[in-house]
Amino acid sequence: MNWKDIYMKAFPQKAPPRPYDWPELQKPGPGDPSKYPQIGGPSKAPGGAYPELKKAGPGEGSAYPQLASGAGAGEYNWPEAKPQTKWPGMNLPSSHPVDHVGDFNFRVEIEGVEAGAFTKVEGLNVSIEPIEYQHSDDITPRKRMGKIRVDNVKLIKGYVNTPHLYKWCEDAMKGDISRKSLSIVLLADDGASEVCRYNLYDCWPCKWGSFRLDGQGRAAMVEEIEIVVEHVERA
Repeated sequence: MNWKDIYMKAFPQKAPPRPYDWPELQKPGPGDPSKYPQIGGPSKAPGGAYPELKKAGPGEGSAYPQLASGAGAGEYNWPEAKPQTKWPGMNLPSSHPVDHVGDFNFRVEIEGVEAGAFTKVEGLNVSIEPIEYQHSDDITPRKRMGKIRVDNVKLIKGYVNTPHLYKWCEDAMKGDISRKSLSIVLLADDGASEVCRYNLYDCWPCKWGSFRLDGQGRAAMVEEIEIVVEHVERA
């Protein structure tokens, strides 16, 4: 036996495909009925595929429920509205319980410092540092609460000829750190009603920024002071 016979036994050739004899379909001749159902014409035509819809005549009732006539006809018994929670500062005629508090109505109060009105408050952030620990057989690390960090708060106000903020920072530069309490008060749309306040404790200045001068400037001068905060609570 040569190698060609061995190859033919290992990989025999496939038989060629046989032609399939499709049955001849008989076409219907003229006048022969079709085996498929015919869709009729209009619904009034005899043998139509769709039923004829009957229209309601004069005085006949409709298939839909009618509202009662007379006194109280067409009235819907709406469910009684639940009383909404009244938060402080939401007693205005145009206020809703879902209205958001605007970022333009606020007041800053500093203990023993006459500073006037501020235009911006930035940096009121609180974060908790997570501590991760993982055993050799743990799939995911374990996490627990770490240190609580309160970021510095920056207060920005229009510059007026008063030395109170700079004097507070100057005393800190001389080593006389005067810790004070500070409150950021959120006001309602009327500008007077207090919504809530954030009290900052053990505050002292760590940075003071002066105004920027420009010979062709058209903006108001501002004064910035950055304050260290050790504790925050919402009242």
